[in-house]
Amino acid sequence: MDFAVINRLLSSPPQRSIGVAGDFCTDVYWDLEPKAGEVSLETGLLTTPVTAARYSPGGAGNIITNLRGLGVNHIPCFGAVGADPFGFWLYHELTAGTPEYSGYLLPIARETYHTPVYCKPLLNGVEQSRIDLGNTPLTEDETGKLLDGLAEMLPDLKVLIVNEQIANGIHTASFRAGFAGLVRKYCGRVRFVFDGRDHLDAYPGGDA
Repeated sequence: MDFAVINRLLSSPPQRSIGVAGDFCTDVYWDLEPKAGEVSLETGLLTTPVTAARYSPGGAGNIITNLRGLGVNHIPCFGAVGADPFGFWLYHELTAGTPEYSGYLLPIARETYHTPVYCKPLLNGVEQSRIDLGNTPLTEDETGKLLDGLAEMLPDLKVLIVNEQIANGIHTASFRAGFAGLVRKYCGRVRFVFDGRDHLDAYPGGDA
């Protein structure tokens, strides 16, 4: 995408016309205080207390945060969240104030699915080895529901930002095939912007 297009979009971002599809994650920051640890009676091991915990939307959720910072307050979201505490927090954070779009964040209740979470322990302000939760692809049925939601909303969008954050996220082979068809159908009417790590050539007609 050239700078003229970027400047035009950022100067007066259209409300309700920019959507985000992708891997919605939760970023978790834990401030560790090892000196306050105590020996666990159950394991005999020293605990690592967390003195503060902070949460923020990650992956495609970070794009939502940035768009809101530019003044876009009504953003259709297309992705999935699990029935776990991190998923509940993320769902509320992304849909607060925009309930008309909440249905496109597909809630997945199966036990084998967990919201993608990046847990980042901080020791004296320095990030330690990250702990990741959730790396589970969608099923064919879940993929179909997500594609149906995209197909329903695409005629009302001017821009769709497509995020691909994790290897086993929404971008399964089935999703890529179905979404590539939607890109071909709406290319020219909707500008597709792809922000990803893999599958860079999966959606011809979009801007990488």
